Amino acid sequence: MRKSSRTNRYESKSIPKHRAVSSHIGRRSFATNYYGKIPTPLLLAATGHSSERQFQAYVGKPAHHNINSLYDGMIQVDRQLKKQIK
Repeated sequence: MRKSSRTNRYESKSIPKHRAVSSHIGRRSFATNYYGKIPTPLLLAATGHSSERQFQAYVGKPAHHNINSLYDGMIQVDRQLKKQIK
């Protein structure tokens, strides 16, 4: 939607999809899709964020997500250790 300068009202206009999107869509999708799969410091460097808090707000993950990830990681480590002991 775009505001018309002549009528001062929003008007709907059909345009090709490639004109409506920007490279930012790819950047954000990359960050969101690979969060938790690629180490966060590498994603921070790739997206240009200076802090992890800023990055988490960008991808829409709450701060407590780190705690959940840590818990999941510790469970995996515990399973690995139990396999080695057997």
